Amino acid sequence: TKILKVNYTSKHKLLATDIVNTWADEFISFSIEKRYETTQQASDFLSEQIGQLREDLAAKERELQRYGKEKEIVYMSDQENAALVKFGELDRAYTQAQIERVRAWANYDALRNSSVDSLPRTVENRIIQDLEEQYTNMKNQYREQRKELGPDHPRMIGLQEKIDSMKEELQGEIDRAVELARTEYNEANNRERSLKRLLDEQRDEVARISSDAILYNSIKIEAENIQSHLDSLLKMQTETQVSARLGGLKTSNISVVDRAKVPKDPVSPKKKLNLVLALLMGLFGGVGLCFVFEYLDNTVKGPEDVERLTGLASLGVIPYLSPEGTKKRRYGRRSGYDDSYTYDEDYQDEGNPAEKKDIELINFLYPKFPIAEDYRTIRTSIMLSHPDGPPKNIAVTSALPAEGKTATVVNMAVAFSQLGKRVLIVDADLRKPRLEKLFRVQTHKGLSSYLTGKFAIDDVIQKTIVENVWILPGGLIPPNPAELLDSNKMKVLVEGLEKGFDVVLFDTPPILSVVDSLIISSQAESVIVVVQPEKTTKKPFVRAVEMLGHTNAKILGVVFNQAKIRKGHYYMDYYSYYRRDYFEGGDR
Repeated sequence: TKILKVNYTSKHKLLATDIVNTWADEFISFSIEKRYETTQQASDFLSEQIGQLREDLAAKERELQRYGKEKEIVYMSDQENAALVKFGELDRAYTQAQIERVRAWANYDALRNSSVDSLPRTVENRIIQDLEEQYTNMKNQYREQRKELGPDHPRMIGLQEKIDSMKEELQGEIDRAVELARTEYNEANNRERSLKRLLDEQRDEVARISSDAILYNSIKIEAENIQSHLDSLLKMQTETQVSARLGGLKTSNISVVDRAKVPKDPVSPKKKLNLVLALLMGLFGGVGLCFVFEYLDNTVKGPEDVERLTGLASLGVIPYLSPEGTKKRRYGRRSGYDDSYTYDEDYQDEGNPAEKKDIELINFLYPKFPIAEDYRTIRTSIMLSHPDGPPKNIAVTSALPAEGKTATVVNMAVAFSQLGKRVLIVDADLRKPRLEKLFRVQTHKGLSSYLTGKFAIDDVIQKTIVENVWILPGGLIPPNPAELLDSNKMKVLVEGLEKGFDVVLFDTPPILSVVDSLIISSQAESVIVVVQPEKTTKKPFVRAVEMLGHTNAKILGVVFNQAKIRKGHYYMDYYSYYRRDYFEGGDR
């Protein structure tokens, strides 16, 4: 049977139809006239091919039988084959041994580098956990009673002896846990090596069996293909012989089922259908991608996210300052904050530098610049945060590095100084101090020098170029910042600074990086958390707030720094309304 296919265009529809109908009639007539001659030749050809295939099949079967007897191959499925089953069991056991070895090493590595004051969170030893809890409770009790009774009180001396005894007992349990963890790791390592050796031996055995089976199966497949081809030719030979006997009747099984008709429309392309499908797919695909991107974005967007995750309030929003700073279009309507602010010539203070690329001290260099008003808004929120008066010492921290803590501390200090208050900035980041470079003060005199007893407090506090603002720099980087910050001398310093200054601001390192910020937060009266929208992820931020809660720190709220405000954003709507109401209302 032959299938005739004619491609056509709308211009030649009638011509194509006539060709198909004519070819059908001629093909039927030709088949009837030539049937006997064609079928006889086909029968002779098939007989020759069948004889050759029978010889090939017999040869392949003899080869298959010989190879199977030589290799002693017995057919089994993967589940029944003992070698494969044993290999699978060894592979699973080896994988589990690797997991156990890694877990044992992680436990041993965490314990051997730990101490009484820096135990990892992953310690599963119940005795150590109970002793650590008792030790922490005693230290908290000592810290609270010390303010009332003093360190020389007999009760305080007895409590200190209990703390030292508890510390020795806890250190002993830690040492025993380290030794036990090392033993477990060595056992897991030896177990993994033994299973690796057995697995390699079994892999060689499986490879040998598989190599023999592959060649055997290939010969078997060739024999099966020859048998299938032979069966097809035998069937065709039978049909040909029947057709040859009926050749004298001049009949044919070919007939016209349906006459070709002229089509009204081309089969393809269907332009209207394709256009509708493309429109629907584009619409639903775009909406779907929007939902996917929104779901995958796990960053903190604004105050709503912070309030939903932690219940903390927003103290203010600091817009993003582009790398060009305030240099863009002095007389134009575009500033360095994307589309968040505009300013005219009146915003530039006389005598100030022509441009400023960093946000530090922008509140001092550009007091009339709109971003300065945002820092004053944060200052007002802090002053109204307590009914009995604003806090006198505040620690500023964040969950991750590079979120704008230093810039927030400096500009808040300038904002408080503009009210005539005496402000002290303490650089409590003893690992990477920055304030001394910003204010260009002496680096060998600082907080670390005071805590180690090299200088008095009056020698390390230095005056800055900003009126009513002093700075206590970090000083030289010590080898043990956490121990210095958690010392009694640091606690006394925090309490003493409140007497000489109206506001004390602490610039601390990130919470999730080091423990220093948690120590300062527990000593300070209040804490402010800095968040960078669309950069700070939710899980680290929530974790940082939980860690502050464990130290009983009083969190005032959250400052959103470098918020990229765009048109249509609710931040943008707020600022546009505020400035239009302020400037157009006649109060400028």
